[in-house]
This record gives sequence, C-alpha cells and structure tokens, in this order.
Amino acid sequence: MKSLNSIKSTSKDYFQGRQEKIQALTVNTCTGNETVLLIQDNPSWGYNSVTNELQAQGVNFCTISSDQIGSINLSRFKEIIIPSAQFDNYYANIMPNGVILASIEDFVRNGGVLSANLAWAESSAAGATFVGGLRYQGDYTDYNNIANSSHPIITAALPCFGGNCGQILDQGYRNDLDGWNSSSHGYFTNLPAGTGVILVDGQNRPVMIEYPYGKGTVVVTFSTVEWQYGYGGRKLLANELAYQSYLVRRSSRGLLVEVE
Repeated sequence: MKSLNSIKSTSKDYFQGRQEKIQALTVNTCTGNETVLLIQDNPSWGYNSVTNELQAQGVNFCTISSDQIGSINLSRFKEIIIPSAQFDNYYANIMPNGVILASIEDFVRNGGVLSANLAWAESSAAGATFVGGLRYQGDYTDYNNIANSSHPIITAALPCFGGNCGQILDQGYRNDLDGWNSSSHGYFTNLPAGTGVILVDGQNRPVMIEYPYGKGTVVVTFSTVEWQYGYGGRKLLANELAYQSYLVRRSSRGLLVEVE
C-alpha cells in the first residue's frame, strides 16, 4: 500500500492513462444464493476496493458485467452495487439514453437497496436521470463536509466486520474527507422527496445522499470512496457498505415504508 503522501496523480487522471496501478478485476461468479449483486466492468481506479471490502465484511455477493444485466433476475437479490470509475460502455448499459434502466428502478421500487458510487459518471453519462428523477452535475473538489453527523455512515455505530470501519471525523488533509486529489466529482440536483443529505462539498452541495423510493432505499455518492480506499482512507467505503448491509437486514424484516 502506498503512503498517503505518495498520491501524485488524481482521480481525474485515471482514464487519461496516468494511473499509478491497475489490479486485475476480481470476479465472484453468481451461483444462485447470493444476496448482493455487484455490477462491475473494471476495478474502480484500478483498485478492487469494493470487492475487497465486501469480502472483509463477509458479505454474500456475486459479480456480473454491465452487459449481463438483461440476463439475470435482479429480484432475487436484496442489494445492487454500482461502483465508481467504470468505462463508457458501462454507463451506456446501465443508463441508456441518459436514463437509469427500468429494471434497476423497479428493483428499488419493489424493496431493494441500491448503492451507487457515481464518481466518473459525470464524464461518461453527464446529466443522466437516476432512480426517482435524481440528477447530477460534475464539479471536482478536494473538500467534503459532514452534513448529518448522526448518520450511521458517519458514526460507524453499526456492526462491521473486517476492521476498516470507523467514525468519520473530517479533521484535516487526507483525514477522512479532504485532500484526496478529488474528494468528490460532482453534486446532486433534483433531489427526490425524503432525501437525507449525508455529505456536502465546500459549497454546501450534496455529494452523498440517501432517499426512499417505493419500498426500497437508494444510497448514492459522488465522493471518490474507492480511490480513497486504495490509498488507505478505508473508513468511508467500509462504513457505507456496512450501512447498506444493515438496510438489507432491515428490509428483510419488513421495516421499510413505501414512499410514493
């Protein structure tokens, strides 16, 4: 693992061929009993951050590529994960013509949990319409701030295996939220009813949010959580995935309330 002070490139450099390292994509084949589906074509910014953290937390998940979405029954899963920094074809497959696939939207409406890390979608699918009409605008910033200090992604109060979770403190450069050579890649607009804002950028624009849709829940961010994880800032991604596991358990107990 590189030291934090050795970050020379930025998360904007990756697709311009100036990435510092690339890992081979780790794929967990679907066998039929998994609860979480990771849709991924390439490691986010060259790191298998999401896969590694899911494995660390003991999550029962499998992986498909974006061109396989139409061949798998999404309803058999409790959660779908969309990672950051995918190639252009990925966003064309999950957001054709700039609109999120109806099958993914139906998945959430019927009670599923959707975790979407959209950093780089601002370049490959700029201005697309996401679940529930959510939209976004690209704007790179090194500064993110806590908007809801009591949210479980911030407090890390939920069970978390693997040892990477921890309270988000935002106490300076490369200490949780700031200084990651693009800590976020954009912000959200047209927020759906019931949206809760978790993180904002330096101009108080939402960069991590949560909102209900139908019987399900969407947690979506423009923070570069996988980039940070690859350089040792593991808490934010770990907390995010632990919280989503909690949402899956809560949904399984029938505690989510439908929102029209």
